Amino acid sequence: EAEAEAEARRPKGCSNNCSAYAPPYDSGVTLFTTSGGSATVVLRRTQLAQRVYRLTGGGLYRDSLLTNAPIPATVTSPAIDPLAGVLGQDTVMTAVYKGKVLWVWGDTACPRSARQNNCMAYGMHSVAATSCVPSDGNNNDDDDCPGHLPPGLTYLTSRDGGFSHVQPLAPFEPLQQNTWLAGLLVLDAGTPQETLLANFLKNPGDAAQYSRRLCQHHKKKSSALAHSQPPASAGEDADARTCGNAVGLTGIARWNDTLQQFQILQTWPAGTNDFLNDAHTVQRLSPADAASGYAFFAANGYFVRVPATLAAVTNLSAYDVWMPEELAWQPVASRLSAKPVRPPTPSIHKILMNDGSVLRIDSWNSGSVNWNSWANKYVFVGDTNNIDVYIAMADSLAGPWTNGSLVGSHTFSGTSCYNTIHLAHLDLENGRVIHYSCTFTAMWSESLHTRPQSWTTCLFGLNNHQDCASTVPRYEYNNLVYRVDLSELIR
Repeated sequence: EAEAEAEARRPKGCSNNCSAYAPPYDSGVTLFTTSGGSATVVLRRTQLAQRVYRLTGGGLYRDSLLTNAPIPATVTSPAIDPLAGVLGQDTVMTAVYKGKVLWVWGDTACPRSARQNNCMAYGMHSVAATSCVPSDGNNNDDDDCPGHLPPGLTYLTSRDGGFSHVQPLAPFEPLQQNTWLAGLLVLDAGTPQETLLANFLKNPGDAAQYSRRLCQHHKKKSSALAHSQPPASAGEDADARTCGNAVGLTGIARWNDTLQQFQILQTWPAGTNDFLNDAHTVQRLSPADAASGYAFFAANGYFVRVPATLAAVTNLSAYDVWMPEELAWQPVASRLSAKPVRPPTPSIHKILMNDGSVLRIDSWNSGSVNWNSWANKYVFVGDTNNIDVYIAMADSLAGPWTNGSLVGSHTFSGTSCYNTIHLAHLDLENGRVIHYSCTFTAMWSESLHTRPQSWTTCLFGLNNHQDCASTVPRYEYNNLVYRVDLSELIR
Protein backbone atom coordinates (compact mmCIF):
# COMPACT_ATOMS: atom_id res chain seq x y z
CA GLU A 1 0.00 0.00 0.00
CA ALA A 2 2.84 2.39 0.80
CA GLU A 3 4.44 1.73 -2.59
CA ALA A 4 1.13 2.28 -4.36
CA GLU A 5 0.60 5.55 -2.52
CA ALA A 6 4.10 6.75 -3.39
CA GLU A 7 3.56 5.86 -7.05
CA ALA A 8 0.27 7.77 -7.06
CA ARG A 9 2.02 10.90 -5.77
CA ARG A 10 4.94 10.65 -8.18
CA PRO A 11 4.86 13.29 -10.94
CA LYS A 12 4.09 11.65 -14.27
CA GLY A 13 5.51 14.40 -16.50
CA CYS A 14 4.00 17.41 -18.20
CA SER A 15 0.98 17.58 -20.43
CA ASN A 16 0.08 20.57 -22.57
CA ASN A 17 -1.38 22.42 -19.59
CA CYS A 18 1.62 21.86 -17.34
CA SER A 19 2.24 24.73 -14.92
CA ALA A 20 4.89 22.95 -12.80
CA TYR A 21 3.04 23.46 -9.50
CA ALA A 22 -0.62 23.44 -8.54
CA PRO A 23 -2.67 23.98 -5.35
CA PRO A 24 -3.43 20.87 -3.29
CA TYR A 25 -7.05 21.07 -4.46
CA ASP A 26 -8.42 22.08 -7.85
CA SER A 27 -10.57 24.73 -6.21
CA GLY A 28 -7.58 26.28 -4.49
CA VAL A 29 -7.14 27.10 -0.80
CA THR A 30 -8.95 29.71 1.28
CA LEU A 31 -6.88 31.38 3.99
CA PHE A 32 -8.21 33.62 6.75
CA THR A 33 -5.84 36.37 7.80
CA THR A 34 -5.17 36.93 11.49
CA SER A 35 -2.68 39.22 13.15
CA GLY A 36 0.62 37.42 13.59
CA GLY A 37 -0.73 34.24 12.04
CA SER A 38 0.85 32.00 9.43
CA ALA A 39 -0.12 29.13 7.20
CA THR A 40 1.62 26.64 4.95
CA VAL A 41 0.16 25.56 1.64
CA VAL A 42 1.78 22.42 0.27
CA LEU A 43 1.74 22.58 -3.52
CA ARG A 44 1.50 19.61 -5.85
CA ARG A 45 4.39 19.32 -8.27
CA THR A 46 3.00 18.39 -11.68
CA GLN A 47 6.28 17.89 -13.53
CA LEU A 48 9.36 15.75 -13.00
CA ALA A 49 11.75 18.67 -12.55
CA GLN A 50 11.64 20.26 -9.10
CA ARG A 51 12.43 23.97 -8.95
CA VAL A 52 14.92 24.35 -6.10
CA TYR A 53 16.31 27.90 -6.21
CA ARG A 54 17.07 31.00 -8.23
CA LEU A 55 20.76 31.34 -9.00
CA THR A 56 21.05 35.01 -10.02
CA GLY A 57 19.40 38.41 -9.68
CA GLY A 58 18.24 40.76 -6.95
CA GLY A 59 16.46 39.77 -3.75
CA LEU A 60 17.81 36.22 -3.69
CA TYR A 61 17.32 35.97 0.08
CA ARG A 62 14.94 38.87 0.64
CA ASP A 63 12.03 36.78 1.87
CA SER A 64 14.25 34.61 4.03
CA LEU A 65 15.65 37.69 5.75
CA LEU A 66 12.19 39.21 6.27
CA THR A 67 10.83 36.02 7.82
CA ASN A 68 13.98 35.02 9.72
CA ALA A 69 14.09 31.81 7.72
CA PRO A 70 17.37 29.88 7.57
CA ILE A 71 19.94 31.05 5.03
CA PRO A 72 22.03 28.35 3.28
CA ALA A 73 25.42 27.93 4.92
CA THR A 74 27.03 28.40 1.51
CA VAL A 75 25.84 32.02 1.39
CA THR A 76 28.13 34.30 3.38
CA SER A 77 26.57 37.71 2.61
CA PRO A 78 22.80 37.32 2.15
CA ALA A 79 22.11 41.00 2.89
CA ILE A 80 24.24 42.22 -0.04
CA ASP A 81 21.58 42.82 -2.65
CA PRO A 82 22.07 42.54 -5.51
CA LEU A 83 25.41 40.76 -5.62
CA ALA A 84 27.89 42.88 -7.62
CA GLY A 85 24.96 44.99 -8.82
CA VAL A 86 23.57 42.14 -10.94
CA LEU A 87 19.80 42.15 -11.48
CA GLY A 88 19.52 39.84 -14.47
CA GLN A 89 21.69 37.34 -16.32
CA ASP A 90 21.37 35.16 -19.39
CA THR A 91 22.67 31.65 -20.11
CA VAL A 92 25.13 30.15 -17.67
CA MET A 93 28.14 27.96 -18.46
CA THR A 94 30.41 26.33 -15.91
CA ALA A 95 33.88 24.86 -15.60
CA VAL A 96 35.74 23.45 -12.61
CA TYR A 97 39.09 25.21 -12.80
CA LYS A 98 41.91 25.23 -10.23
CA GLY A 99 39.76 24.12 -7.33
CA LYS A 100 36.79 26.42 -7.95
CA VAL A 101 33.61 26.40 -10.01
CA LEU A 102 33.70 29.19 -12.58
CA TRP A 103 30.22 30.39 -13.57
CA VAL A 104 30.09 32.39 -16.83
CA TRP A 105 27.09 34.37 -18.11
CA GLY A 106 26.33 36.33 -21.25
CA ASP A 107 24.06 39.39 -21.24
CA THR A 108 23.77 41.05 -17.84
CA ALA A 109 21.43 43.70 -16.42
CA CYS A 110 22.24 46.00 -13.49
CA PRO A 111 20.52 48.90 -11.67
CA ARG A 112 22.63 51.64 -13.27
CA SER A 113 21.88 50.62 -16.83
CA ALA A 114 18.82 49.63 -18.84
CA ARG A 115 18.72 46.01 -19.89
CA GLN A 116 19.34 46.80 -23.55
CA ASN A 117 22.48 48.71 -22.50
CA ASN A 118 23.80 45.43 -21.05
CA CYS A 119 24.99 46.69 -17.67
CA MET A 120 26.77 49.77 -19.08
CA ALA A 121 28.21 47.52 -21.81
CA TYR A 122 30.23 45.43 -19.35
CA GLY A 123 27.86 42.51 -19.83
CA MET A 124 28.41 42.51 -23.59
CA HIS A 125 31.64 40.60 -23.12
CA SER A 126 30.51 37.97 -20.59
CA VAL A 127 30.90 38.10 -16.79
CA ALA A 128 31.67 35.47 -14.17
CA ALA A 129 31.55 34.38 -10.54
CA THR A 130 33.22 31.60 -8.59
CA SER A 131 32.08 29.18 -5.89
CA CYS A 132 33.37 26.15 -4.02
CA VAL A 133 33.37 22.70 -5.63
CA PRO A 134 31.02 20.22 -3.92
CA SER A 135 32.37 16.72 -3.48
CA ASP A 136 30.44 14.08 -5.43
CA GLY A 137 27.23 13.18 -3.65
CA ASN A 138 27.76 15.85 -0.99
CA ASN A 139 24.32 16.15 0.62
CA ASN A 140 25.18 17.09 4.20
CA ASP A 141 24.20 20.53 5.52
CA ASP A 142 27.16 20.50 7.91
CA ASP A 143 29.77 20.13 5.16
CA ASP A 144 31.69 23.15 3.91
CA CYS A 145 30.30 22.88 0.39
CA PRO A 146 27.05 20.87 0.25
CA GLY A 147 25.93 20.21 -3.29
CA HIS A 148 22.19 20.43 -2.66
CA LEU A 149 22.24 24.04 -1.42
CA PRO A 150 22.55 27.24 -3.51
CA PRO A 151 26.18 28.13 -4.22
CA GLY A 152 27.70 31.15 -2.54
CA LEU A 153 28.71 33.18 -5.60
CA THR A 154 31.64 35.59 -5.58
CA TYR A 155 31.56 37.77 -8.69
CA LEU A 156 34.69 38.87 -10.50
CA THR A 157 34.62 42.67 -10.30
CA SER A 158 36.75 45.69 -11.13
CA ARG A 159 36.49 49.43 -10.52
CA ASP A 160 35.95 52.32 -12.91
CA GLY A 161 36.15 55.82 -11.46
CA GLY A 162 35.30 54.58 -7.99
CA PHE A 163 32.37 52.51 -9.26
CA SER A 164 32.62 48.77 -8.69
CA HIS A 165 31.16 46.69 -11.50
CA VAL A 166 31.25 43.20 -12.93
CA GLN A 167 34.48 42.40 -14.73
CA PRO A 168 34.12 41.88 -18.51
CA LEU A 169 35.78 38.56 -19.36
CA ALA A 170 36.45 38.97 -23.08
CA PRO A 171 36.56 42.65 -24.13
CA PHE A 172 37.75 41.95 -27.66
CA GLU A 173 37.60 44.60 -30.38
CA PRO A 174 35.34 45.85 -31.87
CA LEU A 175 33.68 46.58 -28.55
CA GLN A 176 30.26 47.49 -29.95
CA GLN A 177 29.77 43.80 -30.76
CA ASN A 178 29.06 41.21 -28.10
CA THR A 179 31.73 38.65 -27.32
CA TRP A 180 29.93 35.32 -26.94
CA LEU A 181 31.80 32.56 -25.11
CA ALA A 182 31.16 28.82 -25.35
CA GLY A 183 32.84 25.47 -24.89
CA LEU A 184 34.73 26.15 -21.66
CA LEU A 185 37.51 23.55 -21.72
CA VAL A 186 40.03 22.72 -19.00
CA LEU A 187 43.24 21.02 -20.14
CA ASP A 188 45.72 19.25 -17.85
CA ALA A 189 43.39 19.52 -14.84
CA GLY A 190 45.12 19.12 -11.49
CA THR A 191 48.60 19.78 -12.88
CA PRO A 192 50.80 22.91 -12.87
CA GLN A 193 49.94 23.27 -16.57
CA GLU A 194 46.17 23.47 -15.96
CA THR A 195 44.70 25.75 -18.64
CA LEU A 196 41.22 27.15 -19.27
CA LEU A 197 40.17 27.75 -22.87
CA ALA A 198 36.98 28.99 -24.48
CA ASN A 199 35.55 29.39 -27.95
CA PHE A 200 34.57 33.00 -28.69
CA LEU A 201 32.38 34.57 -31.35
CA LYS A 202 31.93 38.14 -32.48
CA ASN A 203 28.87 38.16 -34.71
CA PRO A 204 28.69 41.08 -37.17
CA GLY A 205 24.90 40.98 -36.86
CA ASP A 206 25.20 42.18 -33.27
CA ALA A 207 26.33 45.64 -34.39
CA ALA A 208 23.12 46.19 -36.33
CA GLN A 209 21.06 45.70 -33.16
CA TYR A 210 22.31 48.90 -31.58
CA SER A 211 21.14 52.39 -32.38
CA ARG A 212 23.61 55.26 -32.80
CA ARG A 213 22.85 56.33 -29.24
CA LEU A 214 23.74 52.94 -27.80
CA CYS A 215 26.87 52.66 -29.92
CA GLN A 216 27.93 56.04 -28.58
CA HIS A 217 27.36 54.75 -25.06
CA HIS A 218 29.49 51.67 -25.74
CA LYS A 219 32.28 53.80 -27.22
CA LYS A 220 32.46 55.94 -24.10
CA LYS A 221 32.92 52.78 -22.04
CA SER A 222 35.55 51.29 -24.33
CA SER A 223 38.45 52.70 -22.32
CA ALA A 224 37.31 50.70 -19.30
CA LEU A 225 36.91 47.52 -21.31
CA ALA A 226 40.18 47.43 -23.21
CA HIS A 227 43.73 48.62 -22.65
CA SER A 228 43.71 50.85 -25.75
CA GLN A 229 41.43 52.24 -28.45
CA PRO A 230 42.85 53.70 -31.71
CA PRO A 231 42.24 57.47 -31.82
CA ALA A 232 39.95 58.88 -34.48
CA SER A 233 41.78 60.55 -37.34
CA ALA A 234 41.21 64.21 -38.14
CA GLY A 235 37.77 64.83 -39.61
CA GLU A 236 36.62 61.29 -38.90
CA ASP A 237 33.31 60.69 -37.16
CA ALA A 238 34.57 58.63 -34.21
CA ASP A 239 31.10 57.30 -33.43
CA ALA A 240 30.61 56.14 -37.01
CA ARG A 241 34.04 54.50 -36.92
CA THR A 242 33.31 52.60 -33.73
CA CYS A 243 29.78 51.58 -34.72
CA GLY A 244 30.41 50.86 -38.37
CA ASN A 245 33.22 48.32 -38.28
CA ALA A 246 31.21 45.15 -37.85
CA VAL A 247 33.40 42.07 -38.17
CA GLY A 248 32.80 38.35 -38.12
CA LEU A 249 35.37 36.63 -35.95
CA THR A 250 35.62 33.42 -33.99
CA GLY A 251 38.42 31.47 -32.37
CA ILE A 252 39.96 30.25 -29.14
CA ALA A 253 40.82 32.35 -26.09
CA ARG A 254 42.91 31.42 -23.04
CA TRP A 255 42.22 32.49 -19.46
CA ASN A 256 44.76 34.81 -17.80
CA ASP A 257 44.75 34.20 -14.03
CA THR A 258 46.34 37.58 -13.29
CA LEU A 259 44.01 39.73 -15.38
CA GLN A 260 41.01 37.48 -14.71
CA GLN A 261 40.12 37.81 -18.36
CA PHE A 262 40.37 35.77 -21.54
CA GLN A 263 42.95 36.67 -24.15
CA ILE A 264 42.74 35.74 -27.83
CA LEU A 265 44.92 32.76 -28.68
CA GLN A 266 43.71 31.82 -32.16
CA THR A 267 41.29 33.46 -34.61
CA TRP A 268 39.26 32.13 -37.54
CA PRO A 269 36.79 33.90 -39.83
CA ALA A 270 33.23 33.67 -38.54
CA GLY A 271 31.43 30.66 -39.93
CA THR A 272 34.46 28.37 -40.08
CA ASN A 273 33.63 26.56 -36.85
CA ASP A 274 29.95 27.22 -36.20
CA PHE A 275 29.77 23.83 -34.51
CA LEU A 276 31.34 25.36 -31.40
CA ASN A 277 28.93 28.30 -31.18
CA ASP A 278 26.71 27.75 -28.11
CA ALA A 279 28.66 24.55 -27.36
CA HIS A 280 28.93 23.00 -23.92
CA THR A 281 31.91 20.82 -23.12
CA VAL A 282 31.10 17.21 -22.27
CA GLN A 283 32.64 17.52 -18.82
CA ARG A 284 32.15 13.92 -17.74
CA LEU A 285 33.07 11.20 -20.22
CA SER A 286 32.43 7.48 -20.40
CA PRO A 287 35.48 5.35 -19.55
CA ALA A 288 36.00 4.61 -23.26
CA ASP A 289 35.77 8.26 -24.34
CA ALA A 290 37.96 9.40 -21.43
CA ALA A 291 40.68 7.02 -22.64
CA SER A 292 40.40 8.26 -26.24
CA GLY A 293 42.42 11.43 -25.67
CA TYR A 294 39.69 13.62 -27.16
CA ALA A 295 37.69 16.51 -25.75
CA PHE A 296 34.01 16.43 -26.76
CA PHE A 297 31.46 19.22 -27.17
CA ALA A 298 27.66 19.20 -27.43
CA ALA A 299 26.15 22.07 -29.40
CA ASN A 300 22.43 22.25 -30.12
CA GLY A 301 22.23 18.49 -30.52
CA TYR A 302 25.47 18.17 -32.53
CA PHE A 303 28.68 16.56 -31.30
CA VAL A 304 32.21 17.80 -31.99
CA ARG A 305 35.53 16.34 -30.86
CA VAL A 306 39.16 17.46 -30.90
CA PRO A 307 42.35 15.97 -29.39
CA ALA A 308 42.67 17.35 -25.87
CA THR A 309 45.89 19.27 -26.47
CA LEU A 310 46.53 22.99 -26.81
CA ALA A 311 48.00 22.54 -30.29
CA ALA A 312 44.93 20.64 -31.52
CA VAL A 313 42.31 22.91 -29.93
CA THR A 314 43.78 25.90 -31.80
CA ASN A 315 43.96 23.98 -35.10
CA LEU A 316 40.71 24.06 -37.08
CA SER A 317 41.66 20.99 -39.11
CA ALA A 318 41.86 18.89 -35.91
CA TYR A 319 38.10 19.10 -35.22
CA ASP A 320 35.62 16.36 -36.17
CA VAL A 321 31.82 16.43 -36.22
CA TRP A 322 29.61 13.36 -35.75
CA MET A 323 27.55 12.58 -38.83
CA PRO A 324 24.44 10.63 -37.77
CA GLU A 325 23.57 9.70 -41.37
CA GLU A 326 26.98 8.10 -41.89
CA LEU A 327 27.49 6.94 -38.30
CA ALA A 328 31.01 8.33 -38.47
CA TRP A 329 33.15 11.28 -37.44
CA GLN A 330 33.97 13.67 -40.29
CA PRO A 331 36.54 16.51 -40.26
CA VAL A 332 34.88 19.87 -39.71
CA ALA A 333 37.19 21.38 -42.35
CA SER A 334 35.75 19.06 -44.99
CA ARG A 335 32.28 20.58 -44.48
CA LEU A 336 33.23 24.24 -44.81
CA SER A 337 32.12 24.33 -48.43
CA ALA A 338 28.91 22.39 -47.71
CA LYS A 339 25.55 24.15 -47.64
CA PRO A 340 24.54 24.08 -44.87
CA VAL A 341 27.83 23.63 -43.05
CA ARG A 342 26.13 21.72 -40.26
CA PRO A 343 24.74 18.26 -41.03
CA PRO A 344 21.07 18.25 -42.09
CA THR A 345 20.02 16.60 -38.84
CA PRO A 346 21.49 16.95 -35.35
CA SER A 347 23.19 14.00 -33.69
CA ILE A 348 20.30 13.83 -31.24
CA HIS A 349 17.34 13.99 -33.62
CA LYS A 350 15.26 11.01 -32.55
CA ILE A 351 14.43 10.00 -28.98
CA LEU A 352 12.47 6.98 -27.83
CA MET A 353 10.23 8.37 -25.09
CA ASN A 354 9.27 6.47 -21.96
CA ASP A 355 5.65 6.29 -23.12
CA GLY A 356 6.72 4.40 -26.27
CA SER A 357 6.39 7.34 -28.65
CA VAL A 358 9.25 8.69 -30.75
CA LEU A 359 10.22 12.36 -30.42
CA ARG A 360 11.76 13.80 -33.59
CA ILE A 361 13.64 17.08 -33.24
CA ASP A 362 15.02 19.01 -36.22
CA SER A 363 16.65 21.69 -34.10
CA TRP A 364 17.47 21.98 -30.40
CA ASN A 365 17.59 25.41 -28.82
CA SER A 366 20.44 24.23 -26.59
CA GLY A 367 21.62 21.16 -24.76
CA SER A 368 24.41 19.58 -22.75
CA VAL A 369 25.55 15.99 -22.37
CA ASN A 370 27.50 14.26 -19.59
CA TRP A 371 28.29 10.71 -18.59
CA ASN A 372 26.28 9.63 -15.57
CA SER A 373 27.85 6.98 -13.34
CA TRP A 374 24.59 6.06 -11.63
CA ALA A 375 22.74 5.38 -14.90
CA ASN A 376 25.90 4.10 -16.61
CA LYS A 377 24.80 6.14 -19.62
CA TYR A 378 25.22 9.53 -21.21
CA VAL A 379 22.48 11.93 -20.11
CA PHE A 380 21.29 14.67 -22.45
CA VAL A 381 19.44 17.72 -21.07
CA GLY A 382 18.09 20.18 -23.63
CA ASP A 383 15.19 22.41 -24.55
CA THR A 384 13.12 23.08 -27.62
CA ASN A 385 11.07 26.18 -28.52
CA ASN A 386 12.53 27.86 -25.40
CA ILE A 387 9.81 26.24 -23.29
CA ASP A 388 10.04 22.43 -23.05
CA VAL A 389 12.98 20.69 -21.34
CA TYR A 390 13.74 17.06 -22.20
CA ILE A 391 16.09 14.45 -20.79
CA ALA A 392 17.27 11.37 -22.70
CA MET A 393 19.95 8.70 -22.21
CA ALA A 394 22.31 6.68 -24.40
CA ASP A 395 25.14 4.18 -23.99
CA SER A 396 27.36 6.29 -26.26
CA LEU A 397 27.30 9.69 -27.92
CA ALA A 398 26.30 7.93 -31.14
CA GLY A 399 23.01 6.86 -29.54
CA PRO A 400 20.38 5.55 -29.79
CA TRP A 401 18.77 7.95 -27.32
CA THR A 402 16.11 6.41 -25.08
CA ASN A 403 14.37 6.94 -21.73
CA GLY A 404 13.14 10.25 -23.08
CA SER A 405 11.02 12.39 -20.77
CA LEU A 406 9.56 15.87 -20.84
CA VAL A 407 10.73 16.97 -17.39
CA GLY A 408 9.81 20.66 -17.41
CA SER A 409 7.62 23.05 -19.35
CA HIS A 410 6.31 26.60 -19.16
CA THR A 411 3.62 26.21 -21.80
CA PHE A 412 0.78 27.07 -19.43
CA SER A 413 2.23 30.41 -18.31
CA GLY A 414 3.74 31.26 -21.68
CA THR A 415 7.08 32.22 -20.16
CA SER A 416 10.27 30.56 -21.31
CA CYS A 417 13.22 28.91 -19.63
CA TYR A 418 15.81 28.46 -22.33
CA ASN A 419 19.48 27.57 -22.93
CA THR A 420 19.28 24.63 -20.58
CA ILE A 421 22.52 23.22 -19.16
CA HIS A 422 23.20 20.28 -16.88
CA LEU A 423 25.23 21.45 -13.86
CA ALA A 424 27.29 18.27 -13.58
CA HIS A 425 29.30 19.43 -10.57
CA LEU A 426 26.06 19.48 -8.53
CA ASP A 427 25.23 15.79 -9.12
CA LEU A 428 24.16 13.96 -5.96
CA GLU A 429 24.19 10.30 -4.96
CA ASN A 430 26.62 9.27 -7.70
CA GLY A 431 24.49 11.00 -10.31
CA ARG A 432 21.05 9.65 -9.40
CA VAL A 433 19.98 13.25 -8.72
CA ILE A 434 21.04 15.89 -11.23
CA HIS A 435 20.50 19.64 -11.56
CA TYR A 436 19.96 21.83 -14.59
CA SER A 437 19.74 25.58 -15.07
CA CYS A 438 17.87 27.69 -17.62
CA THR A 439 17.14 31.38 -18.18
CA PHE A 440 13.61 32.29 -17.04
CA THR A 441 12.05 35.18 -18.96
CA ALA A 442 8.93 36.48 -20.65
CA MET A 443 11.10 37.55 -23.61
CA TRP A 444 10.35 34.39 -25.61
CA SER A 445 6.65 34.32 -24.71
CA GLU A 446 4.57 31.60 -26.30
CA SER A 447 1.57 29.88 -24.77
CA LEU A 448 -1.20 27.60 -25.99
CA HIS A 449 -3.25 30.63 -27.00
CA THR A 450 -0.95 33.57 -27.83
CA ARG A 451 2.34 34.32 -29.51
CA PRO A 452 3.82 37.84 -29.87
CA GLN A 453 4.77 39.11 -33.30
CA SER A 454 8.43 39.27 -32.27
CA TRP A 455 10.55 38.47 -29.23
CA THR A 456 11.58 42.14 -29.19
CA THR A 457 7.95 42.96 -28.34
CA CYS A 458 8.43 41.37 -24.93
CA LEU A 459 12.11 42.28 -24.48
CA PHE A 460 11.73 46.03 -24.98
CA GLY A 461 8.07 46.49 -24.07
CA LEU A 462 6.84 47.25 -27.58
CA ASN A 463 3.11 47.35 -28.37
CA ASN A 464 2.34 47.47 -24.64
CA HIS A 465 3.66 43.92 -24.24
CA GLN A 466 0.84 42.60 -26.41
CA ASP A 467 0.53 38.79 -26.12
CA CYS A 468 3.54 38.65 -23.79
CA ALA A 469 3.59 36.52 -20.67
CA SER A 470 3.62 38.29 -17.32
CA THR A 471 7.08 39.22 -16.09
CA VAL A 472 7.85 37.92 -12.60
CA PRO A 473 9.65 40.52 -10.44
CA ARG A 474 13.23 39.56 -9.52
CA TYR A 475 12.89 36.29 -11.43
CA GLU A 476 12.65 37.87 -14.87
CA TYR A 477 15.75 37.26 -17.01
CA ASN A 478 17.51 35.18 -14.39
CA ASN A 479 18.76 31.63 -13.99
CA LEU A 480 16.59 29.05 -12.23
CA VAL A 481 17.95 25.72 -11.01
CA TYR A 482 15.89 22.52 -11.18
CA ARG A 483 16.49 19.09 -9.67
CA VAL A 484 15.61 15.78 -11.37
CA ASP A 485 15.71 12.30 -9.86
CA LEU A 486 16.79 10.05 -12.74
CA SER A 487 15.27 7.00 -11.05
CA GLU A 488 11.87 8.44 -12.01
CA LEU A 489 12.87 8.39 -15.69
CA ILE A 490 14.28 4.91 -16.09
CA ARG A 491 11.59 2.34 -16.89
